[in-house]
Amino acid sequence: MEVQVNINFYTVTCILLLLLNSTASLYILRKGMLFNPMAYFIVFFSVQILGTFPLLDLNSDADLWQAASLAVASYTILFFCFLFYPTHRFNLMYKRWKDAPEELLSNKRLYQVVFLLVLSVALTVLHYQIVGYNLFSLSLQANVDDFTSMRLASYSGDIHTGAGLFNQFKNTILPICYFSLLIYLRAKGGTMLFWIYVATMTPFLLYALMGSGQRAYLFFALIIFVIFMINQRKKRVTLLLAFGAGFLVLFGAYSALLGRQAVDEGEGLYSVIEQLYYRVFIAQQTGSAIGFRYIYNLDYRLGYEWFENFRGLIPGIKGGDLPHRVHEYIYGSYRGTVPVSLWVSAYYNFSLLGVAITAFIWMALLMYVFLFILKLRKDLINRFIASALILYCGLTVFSHPAQIFINGLFGLLFIFLIVGVSRIPRISHTFSRAIPVRNGSP
Repeated sequence: MEVQVNINFYTVTCILLLLLNSTASLYILRKGMLFNPMAYFIVFFSVQILGTFPLLDLNSDADLWQAASLAVASYTILFFCFLFYPTHRFNLMYKRWKDAPEELLSNKRLYQVVFLLVLSVALTVLHYQIVGYNLFSLSLQANVDDFTSMRLASYSGDIHTGAGLFNQFKNTILPICYFSLLIYLRAKGGTMLFWIYVATMTPFLLYALMGSGQRAYLFFALIIFVIFMINQRKKRVTLLLAFGAGFLVLFGAYSALLGRQAVDEGEGLYSVIEQLYYRVFIAQQTGSAIGFRYIYNLDYRLGYEWFENFRGLIPGIKGGDLPHRVHEYIYGSYRGTVPVSLWVSAYYNFSLLGVAITAFIWMALLMYVFLFILKLRKDLINRFIASALILYCGLTVFSHPAQIFINGLFGLLFIFLIVGVSRIPRISHTFSRAIPVRNGSP
């Protein structure tokens, strides 16, 4: 099933109006915007708007209601930011956080991070032993006969592989610990130790993140690193560019190895950019556009589908199957998933009113996540945890609310369980008493 691109005056007008809403919302959040999960959510939502509206036929009832859902979500977000975001208080708290000293890792936390890294490595190896293969390794050997079937079998096959549990370690905890130790060794470990670490752990990180055949987790790891770097007091542009260039090379090379794209001579970079554009602006939006058409004539679930999704977080219990049904609707096969957006999911559960309520509640939750982040001590592990949390909060716009746990929130909570929650010294625990500091003291 395909969707046609419909770009006309009404489509362009809708896009411009909703992007204007996003711009106004971001302007309200401008202080500390680069470390604010609300801002990232709005940016990802804007990407969703740009990709979705050209796919809608506004003469179709289903597509018209989907456009209305996006508009309701957009205006609700602007309404929340304008009336309920305490700009002055958050500006003071952000200034305090920004002025707080950046730290590496205490000896205790260093040992804890090393422990988590070793544990993640061991569980990653165990996971691929249970699965029976690693698609990244097989791809390097040009030894993949049926990539799609092997990819699906690695996390939803007949043999239970515990992918949900292992993914928290290999896709979240492992990259966070890897990056934390990378920055630590770059600052204190000396050149030789740093390069030994890079030479040994970087290949394993790729083995872990790309072994299931999914490139998304490599992309997530890069974005976490980028969020961390752009919020450093001292920007390390060279290191950031090196990781960005490395990502493009790996993304393109792996795509070619898997046969997902044809890389013609002289067109390698163009092909990589084309694939990135497709992943960011087309792939998910197409699934959501068709998914809304699928659920449009179905009865509202009154929250039961979300209940199924959260219940499915418990090991051994099946969650909601809407992504599987949408996949079957599009491709004729139940085996596989096509996730729908947060707004499609909210409409399916609670109607258009549910879209507005969902947008309002989610923005309120993100505001308090930002408050929590601004109280964290600025050592390496905390800043990487915050960067990952910001990303996962933003990505929720592309799926149902329980997806944030699947993406990696459980992993972040486990890190906090091991290393503890360390706050900026003497910061006020009362929201209304937030005050700025200079030179590290109030």
